[in-house]
Parts: sequence; C-alpha cells; structure tokens
Amino acid sequence: MPASSPEQVGEAHLLRLRREPLLRSSDDAEQGSFTTQANTWPGPWQEQITLRAAALGAILVFITTTISLRGTLSNSGLGGSLAVPSGLLGFCLLQSYVRAVRCLGWSQHPLSAQENTVLQTCGVSGAALSQFIQVFLSLDHQSYVNVGPTTPGNSAVGLREPSLRELFPIIFLIGFLGNGLLVAFRRLFIIDMHLPFPSSTAVGVLINSLYSESGQDMARRQTRKFLNWFAAAFVFQAFGWFFQGSGKGSCGFMHFPTFGLTALKHSWNFNFQLMYVGIGMLCPHAVSWSMLAGAVLSTGIAWPLLSTQAGIWYPDGLGKYSFSGIFAYQVLIAVALWVGDGVYNFCKIIFVFYKKLQEVQLSDMDAEILHRKEQEAGRQLAESYQERQNRVKIFERDSVPWYLGLSLYILLLGVATACIPHVYPEVPWYFVVVAGVLTPACALANAFGTALVDQNYSSTYAKLAMFGFASWGGGGGGGVTAGITMGALVWCIAFSATEMLQDFRTGFLTCTSGRSMVAAQLLGSLIGCVVAPLTFMMFWNAFPIQVPGGQWLVPFATIYRGIAVLGVSGTSSLPKHCLLLSAAAFCSAIVLNAVRDWGPPKMRRFLPIPTALAIPFYVGAFIAVDFCVGSLVKHAWMLGGPAHAAQLIPAAATGLIAGDGLWALPAALLAIIGLQPPICMTFMRAVTAAGH
Repeated sequence: MPASSPEQVGEAHLLRLRREPLLRSSDDAEQGSFTTQANTWPGPWQEQITLRAAALGAILVFITTTISLRGTLSNSGLGGSLAVPSGLLGFCLLQSYVRAVRCLGWSQHPLSAQENTVLQTCGVSGAALSQFIQVFLSLDHQSYVNVGPTTPGNSAVGLREPSLRELFPIIFLIGFLGNGLLVAFRRLFIIDMHLPFPSSTAVGVLINSLYSESGQDMARRQTRKFLNWFAAAFVFQAFGWFFQGSGKGSCGFMHFPTFGLTALKHSWNFNFQLMYVGIGMLCPHAVSWSMLAGAVLSTGIAWPLLSTQAGIWYPDGLGKYSFSGIFAYQVLIAVALWVGDGVYNFCKIIFVFYKKLQEVQLSDMDAEILHRKEQEAGRQLAESYQERQNRVKIFERDSVPWYLGLSLYILLLGVATACIPHVYPEVPWYFVVVAGVLTPACALANAFGTALVDQNYSSTYAKLAMFGFASWGGGGGGGVTAGITMGALVWCIAFSATEMLQDFRTGFLTCTSGRSMVAAQLLGSLIGCVVAPLTFMMFWNAFPIQVPGGQWLVPFATIYRGIAVLGVSGTSSLPKHCLLLSAAAFCSAIVLNAVRDWGPPKMRRFLPIPTALAIPFYVGAFIAVDFCVGSLVKHAWMLGGPAHAAQLIPAAATGLIAGDGLWALPAALLAIIGLQPPICMTFMRAVTAAGH
C-alpha cells in the first residue's frame, strides 16, 4: 500500500474524527454546546491566551529556535518546517505542566485544543525569526573570505561581525512587519475560496485528534512514541559527540563513508543527521526522490563534466568558494532553478487567484452554488455542512478589522524606514520604503501559493531583492550591504504574512479565535526577537561558524553574499558559459512545472520538483540521502500498518527532529567551557593508514 503524505496523514485523523463530530448540530450550536471540550462552546479569545500558554510559549520558542538554528547553521542550511513538531511539542509541554502541577496539589483549568493552537502558533512564529539571522551572517568577514577577496564586487567595506548590538535592533525592526499584513484576506482565502492549506490542515487535525474523546488513547501512544524517538536521537548525538574531535576536520559519524571513500569525496554518504531523517518522514516521497535526482544530476554528471573545463572555462587552482571558478556554476544553477520555479508559480498563482475571485463573485450571486461549495469543502475535511457552518460562526465571532493590520504595517514600516539606516548606514531610507511598498504583492502571491500547493517562495523573493537592491546600491561595499539587508526585510515580511494566514487556517479547524491567533503570533514574535539573537550568539561563541571543512558551514550565507556581489559587479565577472547554463536551468524549471501541471497524468508523477531538485546542486548529495532514509522509514512503517502508522509517524519524526536539534544546547555549553570531544574518528584507505 502506498505511503501517505502529511496531507493524507491529516485526512486519516479526520476520518476517525468524522464519527465523533467536533461541533454538534445547529440546535445545539445555537445553545452554545461544544462536544469535545467539557461540553462547552469555546470561550472568548481572552480566555484562550492563558498565562500558562504564554509561559510555556517562551519555553517552546526557545526549543524551536534551537532546532531551527541547528538546521540553518549546519552544513545543509535547511531548517525545515516546524509546524507539526510545534503542535506535538506544545501538547507534551502542556501535559508535563499539568502533571507537575497536580503533583503539587494545585488545581488547573482543563487543557483545550484552542490553548494548544495558541502555543503552537507562538512556537512557530518565534522560531521563524531565527532563520533570518543567517542572512546577516553574509556581512561577516568569513563570508567575505568564502566568496573570495579577489572576486569583483566583493568589497571589504561594510563588513561586520554578528553582535547583539546590531542583531537586537534589526530583528525587532523587521520581526513584526509581516504580522497582520494579510489579515484582510483571511475570510477570502479560508471561507470563500476554500483553499486547502495542506500543512496547516494537518496541524489542525492533529491537534483536534489529541483532544477528542476517542483520541485520548492515541494521544498517549503518540506521546510515548515521541519521547522514545526523542531519547534515541538525543542519546545517539551525545554518543557521536565523543568522536567529533575539534569539529574543524573530517571527524565523526558525519563523515562516515556509507558508499565508500570515493563517493564520500563527492558528498555521497549518510551523515547521521537525524533531524533530516525526521523531516524526510514528514515530507511527501516526491520531495525526497526529487532531491535524489538532483544529487545524481549534480555530483554524478554536471560537476565532473565542469571540472574537466578547469583552465579553459575558468582559472584553475581557485579556492573552493571562489565565484570565478566552479563554485559560481554550483550556486547560480541552483539559484536559477529556484527562481525559475518561483517565477512560474508566481504567474500561475496570479492566474489562479483571478479565476478564484471570479468563482467567489459567481457563488456570491448564486446561493445554490455557494451551498454546494460549502458542502464540497466539508467533504474534503470529512465534516458535515452544519459542522462547517458552526466553525465559520466561531471564525467570524472575533474578527480582526482589516484596517488594523494595514495600519500596523504602515506604522512599523515608518519606524523601520527611520531606524534601519542608523543600524546599517549603507542602506538609504528610500530603499526601505520601496521594499515596503513592493513586498505586500509578493507576500499575497506567496500566501496564496502556500495555501494552494504548500510551497513557500519567500526566500526566492528575498534572493531577487538582494540582487536588485545590490545593483541599485552600486559598488564600494554599500550595495552588498544594502542588498543583503533588503533581502532579509522582504523575506521576513513575506514569510510572516504567509505564516499568519496558515495559523488562521489551523485556528479555523481547532475553533480558535482569530484575535487569539493574532495575539499568539505577536507574542511569539516578541519572544523570538529576544530568544533568537541570544541563542544564535551561544552558537556563535561555541562553534567555528562558516569555517570551510567544519560542521557549521551555513552554506546559504555564502550564497546570499554571492548574489549581492553579483548584483554589484554584473554578469561579466562570471566564468565562461555560466550565464548560459543558468538560463538553461531557469527554463528547465519552468518546463518541468508546466509539464507537471498540464502534461499527461502518467508523466507528471515521474517529474521532479524543481525546488527540491536544486538543493543538492549546492548543498551536496548527503542531504538527499538523509531525506531518502526518512522516506524509506515512513514507507516501511506504512506497509506494516497504514492506519496506526499515519498517526504515529509525525510523532516519531518530531522526536528525531527535537532530539537531534536540542543536543546542540549541551554541545554548545561544553564548547563554551572549553571541553572538546576527546576522540577524532576519521576514515582513510588502508594503504594511507599503513603509512602513518
């Protein structure tokens, strides 16, 4: 039997819950009854933002921020979505808190799906701010060295090492900009257009299942599964720490030659990063095999062929990260695939958005069409028409005025316009204004695409902004700094605005007030603005960040600086045929997407996803191996029992992600106090070892 995607996992929960509806019939609804939460209708939004949720939210933000930084600062640079893990981690924190309080003999209000949703929203919004810090790493000296001091346009002017003096103000200035920007579209996207929001739907259904009467036994099983896999991942990472040496060489299990030493040189190995095994378990199989295809195309075909052109197409003997050598091909081909994917989907989203608006206008004029669409939307979630109507009543009960979100955005944009030039003098104030005016359109398109196909392209818009503003800023170092800073601004706005609409969808399913969702995201962002810089500086002081050959390479920081440098210097500095190959990759992404959307159905399933295909082109083949291991674990589990596997796989995957990610905390503390791993376990050929 085929394995299920995260969306299908959510549907499996709903099929069970269909027999135990969340909301009663219309008669009961009017009387205010709510079946799964002590037979009471969800209370006002102020009661859903509890003091314990706020306190546990701070703990959850710290946990999710650590996990996110563990991923973004590692050699892969991928943090992964923390939506499902945050929901499960929030549930475990609430359960642990209640048990601890009961041991003290104190009484507590019962837990609810609404409180869990608030906690999950807080954790995700706080952790999101940590991934933007890697953008500002592009301004440090190591990124300058990685790109190459002799690379045209790579000026040493404006370099700055990360510090709390700069991170705190810039994170506070951009961290709240996207919150509330798209509040006006919450009803249009969720109620009128019936957009699926796949990941948010899976999270909402998961939280509902944890608090349903029939789901209590499964909730206990999920908790045990999470704890077991968390402990296994944490203990294994602790065991592996002893063999990592100083962390600057090829020591430890990360360099285990799974497929032999020759394959290891081309990044083909399983590096025991269990976080990415867990993410692979949560992703659809198409993502994993697309990454595997990208690994074969890049390390098996493209790079060996390009390496034979050293001294012909580009100078021989250059540094590994020089944009005058093969590194330029690796970066720009990957970026071209990402941008091509983003441009195609942007155009498709605009077209689909227009068609959806026409459908909404038609259904508004025809009550029969509207009723049929509501029934279809309910069937997609295995709920009756009346159950959906009851959800809509709760959704609209505490509506958020559209002008509040827009006013907040204008106010915060004005503050950012006045203050960012003081933090980064290379950034003119009008750059911030232009970025602030143009980004809402990108945020709307990004939110619609995420709601429709579960793909977030905010980082693609950020790359385009880096190139554009760097070109506008010109040389002398100011253009690079301006491009990188504006890229972070665009990314943060588009990502946060999209995240808010996703949270509204989760809140719609769990009957959580819209106002409490806005308050939860603002609270999470506030906590994240404090926690993210502090946690990052712990990593910065503990590990050799961005040092080539180390375990904390932060690969995308070099990419971001390279894009900005390219914007300043132009394409004339690129190696021969680099622009042509990048254009071919750009067109290939568009063609792949077009065939996947409009081609024969039998052909679509065999075509890779361009965004996933591009990742190994720059990161390496090991990330594809990790994802495929997770995909194989999920597939084998589904073969053994699809019904229970669909419910337990998210818990097990969350355990791997959290266990692997949270080991970074004790590892960082050990490094700060000067304790290094005592053993360097490395691998070499027998002939080489005999000579030592």
